Amino acid sequence: MFTEFYPNFQTVKESTGGSGYIYAWASILRVGVMIRVADIYGPIPYSEMGKGEFQVAYDDVKTLYHNMISDLTRSIEVLSAFVQENAGKEVPVAEYDIIYNGDFSKWIKYANSLKLRMAVRIASNTADTEYAKQIMAEAIEGGVIESNGDNAFFPAMPYNPFEIASGWGDLAINATLSAYMTGYSDPRISKYMNTATSYRDYRGVRMGISDTSKAVEGSAARYSKPAFTADSPMPVFYAAETYFLKAEAALQGWIAGGDAAAKSYYEQGIQMSMSQYGVEIGDYLSSTVVPQGYTDRLNSKNNISFTSVPSVAWGDGTNKLQKIITQKWIANYPMGIEAWCDYRRTGYPELFTARDNLSSAGYIGDIDSKRMVRRLPYPTTEKSSNSANVEAAIATMLGGPDTGSTDLWWAKKN
Repeated sequence: MFTEFYPNFQTVKESTGGSGYIYAWASILRVGVMIRVADIYGPIPYSEMGKGEFQVAYDDVKTLYHNMISDLTRSIEVLSAFVQENAGKEVPVAEYDIIYNGDFSKWIKYANSLKLRMAVRIASNTADTEYAKQIMAEAIEGGVIESNGDNAFFPAMPYNPFEIASGWGDLAINATLSAYMTGYSDPRISKYMNTATSYRDYRGVRMGISDTSKAVEGSAARYSKPAFTADSPMPVFYAAETYFLKAEAALQGWIAGGDAAAKSYYEQGIQMSMSQYGVEIGDYLSSTVVPQGYTDRLNSKNNISFTSVPSVAWGDGTNKLQKIITQKWIANYPMGIEAWCDYRRTGYPELFTARDNLSSAGYIGDIDSKRMVRRLPYPTTEKSSNSANVEAAIATMLGGPDTGSTDLWWAKKN
């Protein structure tokens, strides 16, 4: 991402003088790209990038989040003024905008939605709750993605990568997802995955098993594949997520409304996701059914049961946060990084552990099976090309060793 994105961003910055609506647009893209990098690794270079140096200092995660939110706020102000001044006029860059076709009012909603996502993450496990509440209020007041017509997608260029990997036999649905969706009788399941060729049912593959090689007879046919086509776009942000973010914020008292508002936002999030896929919701919202677990028909060693998962119905059970995050996790498919962030941040949803945890033998470090991978170690290329700054970040910013078991600033610590 550094080598591909930043040269283009720097070109925009130099050609615009670091101002105007084009630069504001590029700055939103920068945050959207770099927050993913930060959420994978932790501290990364950000504030010192773009100065023509190959050896670039890192920012700690708290500083990154604050700086990125400030960049989003400034960009929103610039784009809001541009939209107001150019209402009804043709946007000259529309043909180059592959996400919103030059509709900057939608880019403003996307930027505010990013602010809301980041603020909820900050509020969860840090001392910056009051700051986060302020950012949530700003984002919601400024307008967030609340309809599926405003969903952000990146078009397949030229093919959807999941569809390609599925065609090679290298990709299958995870057992946790298939177990939740079959357990809930989720009407979206056929939109998410295909039935397994061998058994004609929906069945994912257990994480951490060793018998899924294509060389094993019938292995690939035993598991469901993602239901993507070659031209399926890749999601960037769904409207459903906005409602789940607001549901959590209301439940925790970060925005007004309390339990009643949390319930309303929670149910709207589910409804928005169902509508996105064009399926009938039926009695899903009132269901008190609880998924039980996973069965591998060929190898019983892969079988596993859930220990404590919630039903869908808001009034059934007490752990409302687990309900919100579980349904958000399902709705946000296939945005894996965001699902991973929520798990590290809240401990939800309940996920099946790896059957065989071999992490101690690898570069990632010894991983707790329950807590799972918390981050990725820095790439060897970065350690060789920017070694002094990487080592400084590990020593003073990361909060632990450069392994997969070290928690980021906003992550749940137990």
